[in-house]
Amino acid sequence: LNEYPILEWRWKVEEVVEDGNARTEDGDDYAARIYVTFDYDDLGLGDRLKVAALRTLGYDDIPTRALNYIWANRVDRSTILENAFSDWVMMVAVRSGEADTGRWVRERRNVLEDYRAAFGGDPPPVNGVAIMTDTDNTGGTATAYYGDILFRAAPSDSTTVTDGPSSGK
Repeated sequence: LNEYPILEWRWKVEEVVEDGNARTEDGDDYAARIYVTFDYDDLGLGDRLKVAALRTLGYDDIPTRALNYIWANRVDRSTILENAFSDWVMMVAVRSGEADTGRWVRERRNVLEDYRAAFGGDPPPVNGVAIMTDTDNTGGTATAYYGDILFRAAPSDSTTVTDGPSSGK
C-alpha cells in the first residue's frame, strides 16, 4: 500500500437496498461493496481466541481487518463506521442513495489513508479484494455490476483522492 495506495474501480447499481441500514445487523445489506482484506497483524490474546473459535466453526480464511467500500442507501458519503457484525470490519460509504443508480461510476479511494482513519496506525499487507452484492438480511433485491478494479500509485502532487473520512459512530 505504500507504493500503490489508491484503489480505483467502476460500478453500476440498478437500485439501492430499500431496507438497508449500515448500523444494524438486520439491515447490513448493500447493492454493491468492495472488500479489501488485510494479512494478520499482531493479535492480542482475545483476538487469537476469537479466530480460533471461528476456525473450529469452519471459517478458515478469516481476515482480522477489512475495509468495505459500500454503496449504501442512508449513510453520508465518506462516513466510516463499524460493521454491524464485527469491529474488525469498517464500512466506508463511497456512494449513498439513488442519485447515481443506473449508470457506471468510477471511484478512487486512498486505502492507506482510509485504514489509518478506520483502525489507527498503518495496515498490514493487503491479502485480498472481493466484490459483494447481498440482500440476505433484508430480503430485498439488488443488481450491481463491477469493473476495472485496480491499485495505483498516489498522485505525485498533494491532491487527495478521498472526500475525507468522517466518523459515523
